Amino acid sequence: MLFLLIPCMPYLVISQQGPQNSLYMLDKYHFNPAYAGMDYSLSMNAVIRSQWSGLDGNPKSQNINAHLPFYKWNGSIGVQLYNESLGAFRNTGMAASYGYVVDNSSGLYSAALRVGFNQKSIQGDEIITPGGNYEGNISEHNDPILSNGIALGNHFSWSLGFYTKNRILEGGVVFYQYPEIRISIGDTNHTLNGEMITMLQKKFKILEMLEIQPSLLIKTDFVEWQGEISVLAKYNGNVFGGLGFRGFGPNSFDALVFLAGMKLNPNYTISYSYDLGLSDLRFSTEGTHEIHLNYNLNKLIGVGLNPKVIYTPRYL
Repeated sequence: MLFLLIPCMPYLVISQQGPQNSLYMLDKYHFNPAYAGMDYSLSMNAVIRSQWSGLDGNPKSQNINAHLPFYKWNGSIGVQLYNESLGAFRNTGMAASYGYVVDNSSGLYSAALRVGFNQKSIQGDEIITPGGNYEGNISEHNDPILSNGIALGNHFSWSLGFYTKNRILEGGVVFYQYPEIRISIGDTNHTLNGEMITMLQKKFKILEMLEIQPSLLIKTDFVEWQGEISVLAKYNGNVFGGLGFRGFGPNSFDALVFLAGMKLNPNYTISYSYDLGLSDLRFSTEGTHEIHLNYNLNKLIGVGLNPKVIYTPRYL
Protein backbone atom coordinates (compact mmCIF):
# COMPACT_ATOMS: atom_id res chain seq x y z
CA MET A 1 0.00 0.00 0.00
CA LEU A 2 1.23 3.50 -0.75
CA PHE A 3 1.09 7.00 0.59
CA LEU A 4 2.18 10.13 -1.22
CA LEU A 5 3.96 13.09 0.29
CA ILE A 6 3.46 15.80 -2.32
CA PRO A 7 5.52 18.93 -1.57
CA CYS A 8 5.15 22.21 -3.47
CA MET A 9 8.11 21.23 -5.60
CA PRO A 10 8.33 18.95 -8.64
CA TYR A 11 8.86 15.64 -6.83
CA LEU A 12 6.91 12.94 -5.05
CA VAL A 13 7.83 10.70 -2.15
CA ILE A 14 6.13 7.32 -2.30
CA SER A 15 6.27 4.75 0.50
CA GLN A 16 4.42 2.10 2.47
CA GLN A 17 1.17 3.53 3.84
CA GLY A 18 -0.24 1.25 6.51
CA PRO A 19 1.66 -1.21 8.70
CA GLN A 20 1.99 -4.85 7.74
CA ASN A 21 0.95 -7.54 10.22
CA SER A 22 2.17 -11.11 10.03
CA LEU A 23 -0.17 -12.32 12.81
CA TYR A 24 -3.29 -10.97 11.09
CA MET A 25 -5.12 -14.30 11.46
CA LEU A 26 -4.95 -14.00 15.26
CA ASP A 27 -6.21 -10.41 15.53
CA LYS A 28 -8.83 -9.90 12.83
CA TYR A 29 -10.48 -6.91 14.50
CA HIS A 30 -7.20 -5.06 14.03
CA PHE A 31 -7.99 -4.56 10.34
CA ASN A 32 -11.70 -5.45 10.05
CA PRO A 33 -14.22 -3.89 12.47
CA ALA A 34 -16.89 -6.42 11.45
CA TYR A 35 -15.02 -9.14 13.36
CA ALA A 36 -15.99 -7.49 16.66
CA GLY A 37 -17.89 -9.80 18.99
CA MET A 38 -17.04 -13.01 17.11
CA ASP A 39 -14.84 -14.22 19.94
CA TYR A 40 -18.14 -14.49 21.88
CA SER A 41 -16.77 -12.55 24.84
CA LEU A 42 -14.61 -9.56 25.74
CA SER A 43 -11.45 -9.91 23.67
CA MET A 44 -8.44 -7.61 24.07
CA ASN A 45 -5.33 -7.54 21.88
CA ALA A 46 -1.93 -5.83 22.03
CA VAL A 47 0.47 -5.96 19.07
CA ILE A 48 4.03 -4.62 18.79
CA ARG A 49 5.86 -4.82 15.46
CA SER A 50 9.32 -3.75 14.33
CA GLN A 51 9.71 -4.10 10.56
CA TRP A 52 13.13 -4.32 8.90
CA SER A 53 14.96 -4.13 12.23
CA GLY A 54 18.44 -2.68 12.03
CA LEU A 55 17.53 0.05 9.55
CA ASP A 56 17.44 3.62 10.85
CA GLY A 57 13.85 4.89 10.78
CA ASN A 58 12.42 1.43 10.13
CA PRO A 59 8.61 1.05 10.27
CA LYS A 60 7.31 0.40 13.79
CA SER A 61 3.75 0.04 15.03
CA GLN A 62 1.85 -0.54 18.26
CA ASN A 63 -1.84 -1.39 18.41
CA ILE A 64 -4.23 -2.02 21.33
CA ASN A 65 -7.84 -2.98 20.73
CA ALA A 66 -10.82 -4.45 22.55
CA HIS A 67 -14.19 -5.71 21.29
CA LEU A 68 -17.20 -7.62 22.57
CA PRO A 69 -20.79 -8.60 21.66
CA PHE A 70 -23.42 -5.97 22.51
CA TYR A 71 -26.75 -7.77 22.39
CA LYS A 72 -28.78 -4.74 23.47
CA TRP A 73 -28.02 -3.18 20.08
CA ASN A 74 -28.11 -6.50 18.19
CA GLY A 75 -24.44 -6.36 17.42
CA SER A 76 -20.97 -5.59 18.68
CA ILE A 77 -18.77 -2.69 19.75
CA GLY A 78 -15.02 -2.13 19.77
CA VAL A 79 -12.27 0.44 20.31
CA GLN A 80 -8.74 0.72 19.00
CA LEU A 81 -5.63 2.80 19.80
CA TYR A 82 -2.59 2.81 17.53
CA ASN A 83 0.76 4.45 16.90
CA GLU A 84 2.86 4.05 13.77
CA SER A 85 6.21 5.49 12.71
CA LEU A 86 8.17 5.39 9.45
CA GLY A 87 11.30 7.49 9.34
CA ALA A 88 10.33 11.08 10.14
CA PHE A 89 6.63 10.29 9.68
CA ARG A 90 4.29 9.51 12.61
CA ASN A 91 0.64 8.52 12.76
CA THR A 92 -1.26 8.27 16.04
CA GLY A 93 -4.98 7.68 16.37
CA MET A 94 -7.97 6.14 18.03
CA ALA A 95 -11.17 4.66 16.61
CA ALA A 96 -14.45 3.08 17.71
CA SER A 97 -16.79 0.73 15.88
CA TYR A 98 -20.31 -0.64 15.93
CA GLY A 99 -21.36 -3.75 14.05
CA TYR A 100 -24.76 -5.23 13.33
CA VAL A 101 -24.71 -9.03 13.57
CA VAL A 102 -27.16 -11.51 12.06
CA ASP A 103 -27.15 -14.94 13.71
CA ASN A 104 -28.96 -17.78 11.96
CA SER A 105 -28.62 -21.53 11.48
CA SER A 106 -25.90 -21.15 8.82
CA GLY A 107 -23.60 -18.89 10.85
CA LEU A 108 -22.80 -15.32 11.87
CA TYR A 109 -22.88 -12.39 9.45
CA SER A 110 -21.72 -8.91 10.41
CA ALA A 111 -21.46 -5.42 8.92
CA ALA A 112 -19.61 -2.73 10.86
CA LEU A 113 -18.56 0.90 10.62
CA ARG A 114 -15.43 2.20 12.33
CA VAL A 115 -14.68 5.93 12.66
CA GLY A 116 -11.60 7.49 14.18
CA PHE A 117 -9.41 10.53 14.62
CA ASN A 118 -5.77 10.63 13.49
CA GLN A 119 -2.87 12.99 14.04
CA LYS A 120 -0.03 12.78 11.55
CA SER A 121 3.31 14.50 11.99
CA ILE A 122 6.65 15.01 10.27
CA GLN A 123 9.71 15.39 12.49
CA GLY A 124 11.68 18.04 10.60
CA ASP A 125 14.89 17.51 12.56
CA GLU A 126 15.03 13.88 11.36
CA ILE A 127 15.07 14.84 7.65
CA ILE A 128 18.21 15.30 5.57
CA THR A 129 17.85 16.94 2.17
CA PRO A 130 20.32 16.72 -0.76
CA GLY A 131 20.93 20.48 -0.67
CA GLY A 132 21.01 20.84 3.11
CA ASN A 133 23.83 21.96 5.37
CA TYR A 134 24.40 19.70 8.39
CA GLU A 135 28.00 20.44 9.38
CA GLY A 136 28.74 20.80 13.06
CA ASN A 137 25.78 22.25 14.95
CA ILE A 138 24.24 23.65 11.77
CA SER A 139 21.03 22.06 10.50
CA GLU A 140 19.59 23.82 7.45
CA HIS A 141 17.40 21.97 4.96
CA ASN A 142 17.59 24.77 2.37
CA ASP A 143 14.06 23.79 1.38
CA PRO A 144 11.19 26.32 1.34
CA ILE A 145 8.61 23.87 2.76
CA LEU A 146 10.64 21.96 5.36
CA SER A 147 11.49 23.17 8.84
CA ASN A 148 13.45 21.72 11.73
CA GLY A 149 10.33 21.62 13.89
CA ILE A 150 7.34 19.29 14.04
CA ALA A 151 4.62 19.70 11.39
CA LEU A 152 1.17 18.40 12.35
CA GLY A 153 -1.97 17.45 10.47
CA ASN A 154 -5.27 16.06 11.78
CA HIS A 155 -8.05 14.17 10.03
CA PHE A 156 -10.97 11.80 10.59
CA SER A 157 -10.79 8.23 9.28
CA TRP A 158 -13.39 5.57 8.55
CA SER A 159 -13.69 1.98 7.40
CA LEU A 160 -16.60 -0.25 6.46
CA GLY A 161 -16.25 -3.99 7.01
CA PHE A 162 -18.17 -7.19 6.36
CA TYR A 163 -17.43 -10.54 7.99
CA THR A 164 -18.91 -14.01 8.22
CA LYS A 165 -18.15 -17.06 10.31
CA ASN A 166 -20.11 -20.06 9.07
CA ARG A 167 -19.90 -23.84 8.61
CA ILE A 168 -17.93 -23.62 5.36
CA LEU A 169 -15.31 -20.93 6.12
CA GLU A 170 -14.82 -17.54 7.68
CA GLY A 171 -13.64 -14.31 6.17
CA GLY A 172 -14.49 -10.79 5.24
CA VAL A 173 -13.70 -7.63 3.34
CA VAL A 174 -13.09 -4.09 4.56
CA PHE A 175 -12.90 -0.78 2.71
CA TYR A 176 -10.82 2.15 3.96
CA GLN A 177 -11.01 5.83 3.03
CA TYR A 178 -13.11 6.00 -0.13
CA PRO A 179 -12.72 8.51 -1.65
CA GLU A 180 -9.07 9.25 -0.84
CA ILE A 181 -8.28 11.83 1.83
CA ARG A 182 -5.91 14.76 1.32
CA ILE A 183 -4.58 16.59 4.34
CA SER A 184 -1.86 19.16 5.01
CA ILE A 185 0.99 18.39 7.39
CA GLY A 186 2.56 21.80 7.76
CA ASP A 187 3.33 22.89 4.19
CA THR A 188 3.40 19.30 2.93
CA ASN A 189 0.38 17.69 1.28
CA HIS A 190 -0.42 14.10 2.20
CA THR A 191 -2.70 11.79 0.20
CA LEU A 192 -4.22 8.83 2.00
CA ASN A 193 -5.27 6.33 -0.64
CA GLY A 194 -8.42 4.24 -0.46
CA GLU A 195 -7.73 0.60 0.31
CA MET A 196 -9.48 -2.78 0.35
CA ILE A 197 -8.43 -5.78 2.47
CA THR A 198 -9.89 -9.26 1.97
CA MET A 199 -9.25 -12.23 4.25
CA LEU A 200 -10.36 -15.88 4.05
CA GLN A 201 -9.73 -18.65 6.54
CA LYS A 202 -10.60 -22.34 6.83
CA LYS A 203 -10.14 -24.84 9.66
CA PHE A 204 -9.49 -28.55 9.13
CA LYS A 205 -9.57 -31.10 11.92
CA ILE A 206 -6.93 -33.67 10.97
CA LEU A 207 -6.73 -35.63 14.18
CA GLU A 208 -8.50 -35.34 17.50
CA MET A 209 -5.68 -33.17 18.83
CA LEU A 210 -4.50 -31.47 15.60
CA GLU A 211 -6.11 -28.65 13.64
CA ILE A 212 -4.79 -27.07 10.41
CA GLN A 213 -5.77 -23.47 9.68
CA PRO A 214 -4.82 -21.89 6.31
CA SER A 215 -5.41 -18.14 5.82
CA LEU A 216 -5.26 -15.79 2.85
CA LEU A 217 -5.00 -11.99 3.00
CA ILE A 218 -5.04 -9.62 0.01
CA LYS A 219 -4.50 -5.83 0.19
CA THR A 220 -4.98 -3.40 -2.67
CA ASP A 221 -5.55 0.24 -3.51
CA PHE A 222 -6.52 -1.04 -7.00
CA VAL A 223 -3.16 0.16 -8.30
CA GLU A 224 -0.78 -1.98 -6.25
CA TRP A 225 -1.58 -5.45 -4.89
CA GLN A 226 -0.03 -7.47 -2.08
CA GLY A 227 -0.95 -10.93 -0.85
CA GLU A 228 -0.16 -13.14 2.16
CA ILE A 229 -0.82 -16.81 2.71
CA SER A 230 -0.26 -18.58 6.03
CA VAL A 231 -0.80 -22.03 7.51
CA LEU A 232 -1.08 -22.63 11.24
CA ALA A 233 -1.04 -26.02 12.95
CA LYS A 234 -2.66 -26.12 16.41
CA TYR A 235 -2.01 -28.98 18.81
CA ASN A 236 -4.60 -29.59 21.52
CA GLY A 237 -5.75 -25.99 21.08
CA ASN A 238 -2.89 -24.78 23.26
CA VAL A 239 0.30 -24.77 21.19
CA PHE A 240 0.59 -23.67 17.56
CA GLY A 241 3.12 -22.85 14.89
CA GLY A 242 3.26 -22.31 11.17
CA LEU A 243 4.63 -20.64 8.07
CA GLY A 244 3.57 -17.69 5.95
CA PHE A 245 4.58 -16.08 2.68
CA ARG A 246 4.08 -12.47 1.60
CA GLY A 247 4.14 -11.61 -2.10
CA PHE A 248 1.77 -11.16 -4.99
CA GLY A 249 4.23 -11.45 -7.86
CA PRO A 250 7.97 -11.43 -8.65
CA ASN A 251 8.15 -7.67 -8.00
CA SER A 252 6.45 -7.89 -4.59
CA PHE A 253 8.04 -10.92 -2.92
CA ASP A 254 8.65 -9.61 0.58
CA ALA A 255 9.10 -12.23 3.29
CA LEU A 256 8.92 -15.78 4.52
CA VAL A 257 7.16 -15.71 7.90
CA PHE A 258 7.69 -18.06 10.86
CA LEU A 259 4.83 -18.14 13.41
CA ALA A 260 4.56 -19.64 16.89
CA GLY A 261 2.43 -19.23 20.00
CA MET A 262 0.79 -20.85 22.98
CA LYS A 263 -2.00 -20.45 25.51
CA LEU A 264 -0.54 -19.36 28.82
CA ASN A 265 -3.83 -20.12 30.61
CA PRO A 266 -7.56 -20.15 29.68
CA ASN A 267 -7.53 -16.35 29.27
CA TYR A 268 -4.13 -15.39 27.81
CA THR A 269 -2.48 -16.35 24.50
CA ILE A 270 0.90 -15.08 23.35
CA SER A 271 2.22 -15.27 19.77
CA TYR A 272 5.40 -14.32 17.93
CA SER A 273 6.38 -14.02 14.28
CA TYR A 274 9.68 -13.49 12.50
CA ASP A 275 9.80 -12.29 8.89
CA LEU A 276 12.80 -13.47 6.90
CA GLY A 277 13.18 -10.96 4.08
CA LEU A 278 13.11 -12.04 0.44
CA SER A 279 13.52 -8.63 -1.22
CA ASP A 280 16.82 -6.79 -1.72
CA LEU A 281 16.34 -5.24 1.72
CA ARG A 282 17.26 -8.58 3.29
CA PHE A 283 20.95 -7.70 2.94
CA SER A 284 20.51 -4.60 5.13
CA THR A 285 18.08 -5.67 7.85
CA GLU A 286 17.86 -8.05 10.78
CA GLY A 287 14.39 -9.25 9.85
CA THR A 288 10.99 -8.26 11.22
CA HIS A 289 9.66 -9.09 14.68
CA GLU A 290 6.05 -9.06 15.87
CA ILE A 291 4.59 -9.95 19.27
CA HIS A 292 0.87 -10.38 19.94
CA LEU A 293 -0.90 -10.84 23.28
CA ASN A 294 -4.60 -11.73 23.50
CA TYR A 295 -6.84 -11.70 26.55
CA ASN A 296 -10.26 -13.33 26.34
CA LEU A 297 -12.66 -13.16 29.27
CA ASN A 298 -14.13 -16.53 28.20
CA LYS A 299 -17.53 -15.68 29.62
CA LEU A 300 -20.73 -14.99 27.72
CA ILE A 301 -21.67 -11.36 28.13
CA GLY A 302 -25.42 -10.76 28.29
CA VAL A 303 -25.50 -6.97 28.10
CA GLY A 304 -29.09 -5.90 27.59
CA LEU A 305 -30.55 -9.40 27.65
CA ASN A 306 -33.75 -10.04 29.55
CA PRO A 307 -33.35 -12.27 32.63
CA LYS A 308 -33.96 -15.96 32.11
CA VAL A 309 -37.60 -16.97 32.68
CA ILE A 310 -38.09 -19.84 35.15
CA TYR A 311 -41.54 -21.43 35.20
CA THR A 312 -42.70 -22.93 38.51
CA PRO A 313 -46.11 -24.46 39.37
CA ARG A 314 -46.13 -22.54 42.66
CA TYR A 315 -47.24 -19.35 40.90
CA LEU A 316 -49.46 -20.82 38.20
